[in-house]
This record gives sequence, C-alpha cells and structure tokens, in this order.
Amino acid sequence: MLSGSFIKLLPWIQLSGETFPMASIKKERGWFRYKKFYFNPAAFKKGEKIVENSLARSVDALIIDEVGPMELIGKGWYKVIEVLDKDYTTPQIWVVREKILREAQDRWHIPDENIFLVSENDQMNLLEQIKKSKFGS
Repeated sequence: MLSGSFIKLLPWIQLSGETFPMASIKKERGWFRYKKFYFNPAAFKKGEKIVENSLARSVDALIIDEVGPMELIGKGWYKVIEVLDKDYTTPQIWVVREKILREAQDRWHIPDENIFLVSENDQMNLLEQIKKSKFGS
C-alpha cells in the first residue's frame, strides 16, 4: 500500500486502453454524488470487470489508484478492494491518501511492513523502497 499527497482527481479514467468519464462537478444523469463531485457508476463497473478478468488471467500485478474516503463508506472501488483483500496470490499496489491510511489499514488488516510512504517529491524512490523490503526478493 502506498500513501502520499500526490493524488489528483481526474475527470476521466483510462481502463485497458479505453477512456471513460469518471467524475464531474456538474450533475450528470445516473451518476452518484459524493461531496462536491458526481461519479459515473459505469466507469466503476467497467473497472470491476477488468479486475475480475485480470485475476482470472494471473496478471503480474494490480495497481489501484486510489483507495480513498469513498471506499471506506462502501462506494467507489469498494467492491474491487473487497475482492483484492481476499486475493493472496496477485501482487497489488494500493494508493491511499495519508489522512485515511490508518483507517484503511485497520479495515483491510494491512500490516505496517506493507506500507510505503511516498510524497510528491520522492515518488521515484518507491521502487528502491520495495526492493529493500520483503517484497524485493
């Protein structure tokens, strides 16, 4: 799990080469509201299907960007996170905002040694941190 302050909300999401509208500050028909943004449930459904297909194919790794406040209340990528939390065979990287790190860590039982803190200034050092950890062997 990564934690850092470099997360920026994108108005679209790219999933397996396709681009989907993800979020908007304007109300969109069929989208759900979370705080000041509206989110496209179809983009999340497509992402869930991609993760499901990836797990069936035994991919090298999955990256979830990001696990945020919505996931903690059962929205956003929550369904994906619940599936991945029970998958002990696929290497995973979850990006988590630092301000909710402990809550996410408690909810999904993530040990401290699986946490890599990354700031905007040292993102490139992440690979070195992973190589030095138990995952680098």
